[in-house]
Parts: sequence; C-alpha cells; structure tokens
Amino acid sequence: VGARKALKKDVQHVDMNINNNIINTLKNYKIDIKRFILVSGACVKTPKIDIQFCKIESEKILINSGIPYFIIRPTCYYKCFDKMISYAQKNKKIWLVGSGTYAPIYPLDTDELAEYIINNISEVQENKIISIGGEKNYSMSLLGEELRLYFERRNIECNITRIPIWLLKCARYFFSLLSFN
Repeated sequence: VGARKALKKDVQHVDMNINNNIINTLKNYKIDIKRFILVSGACVKTPKIDIQFCKIESEKILINSGIPYFIIRPTCYYKCFDKMISYAQKNKKIWLVGSGTYAPIYPLDTDELAEYIINNISEVQENKIISIGGEKNYSMSLLGEELRLYFERRNIECNITRIPIWLLKCARYFFSLLSFN
C-alpha cells in the first residue's frame, strides 16, 4: 500500500504539478511562446490508473490555460520493452501474463517520438491533440517471441515464462483474505 501511495504522489508531482507550475509561470510572467508541447499518452483515452488520470488533468490544465499547445499522445511510451530486452540480456526471466496475446499495441520508441516531434513541429497547427504510434502491431506474446528469436540468433538464452491468468486471480484472492494489521 505504501508503494502505491508513493507512486500516486510521484505521478501527481510529475504529470500534474510540474506541468501546472510551468504553465502558471508562463502565464504569470507573460512569457511569449509559440507552442507548449506536452507528451501525454494514448492510454488516457480510457484511463484506469493514476498516471493516466494525472496525464488527462495535465492536458486539461494546458488546454484551459490559453497558451498555444500541441499535445502528443504516443502509444506505449513506457520502458517495458527496454526492460524486457535488459532482462533477457542478463538471462533474467521475462514474465508474460495470460496468453500474452491481449492488448496489442503499436509501440513507439523514444527516438521515434523525438524524430516525429523534430520533423513535424513546424507544420503542426496550434491547439491540437494527436495520437501517434509505431508501425508494427505487437502483443506481449509477439514481442516475447521476437526477443527470443533475436537472442537465439546471437546464441544468448532468453528466459520467457508465462503465468496463467487464473493463477494471479487465485493469488489475489488468497492475499485479500490475509490481514496485515
């Protein structure tokens, strides 16, 4: 529970408070800027976790500020893929939950995102929200298979372990019965 509260506090600090402070500073000091670029996330379309709600709130703050904006919502701008590669390189287990075929995504790497911003920023109209994604549709299962093939070609073992979804549900039920008072 403590880690979840800390995480929520951190995402509120980064994804809301810092952006809000920057926006207020720009307004209060009447700093003239052509466009405020905010990197949000495609996941805000159907928010379920704290970081997604904070990103939406940050978007609203910017939109209502009167400052010209450009909001980019990249798909899968998380480091899960980098982590999987790093784990595989260290021969650590990569865990896939369920079949690994759920939630296909079009991941976008940080270099691709930066390249997109640099190449398109002069053409972007102000006060726009756009969603962008990578070119290939991945599921965690497909990504795991590509990692396995990548490391197999280099004679490095890739340790992918699948966890059945029913096992996680049982563990969650079991821990809900325990009392940690």
